[in-house]
Amino acid sequence: RILEEWRKFRKQHYGHPGSLEKLNIEMVQQWNMNKREDAVQILMKVLRGISSESEETFSSRFFSTVDILLSFRSLLTTRLDGVQKENCLLKELVQNWYQRISCTREFAPRFYLEVVLLSIHYFDEHYADPREVDRLLET
Repeated sequence: RILEEWRKFRKQHYGHPGSLEKLNIEMVQQWNMNKREDAVQILMKVLRGISSESEETFSSRFFSTVDILLSFRSLLTTRLDGVQKENCLLKELVQNWYQRISCTREFAPRFYLEVVLLSIHYFDEHYADPREVDRLLET
């Protein structure tokens, strides 16, 4: 609900898509062309940029970044749903995503991406181990 209000506010006051919205569109396009690594690289670029914002622009940048993270979450969920319907090795794909994200060196991007994983039910089995949640909280 808060994000919906933010989108409405952003449209009223800014109207045209900003650089983050353009990156979101580019990320979705790359994903849809099966260039998932390129899509993740765009997402990483966005996530790295959030920590370099000034106080005046942080809230705007933060909500736009959350919007992009939700877009990524939707893409990933759709992909995993498709794999499940194809009866492929869903567990292997989920583990692959977990490994990709856990290899991220920078703290902020890795943290945001792991929070996205926590919000997707396919990753519940991995995070059912309380040590994993503790590891994330300790990071």
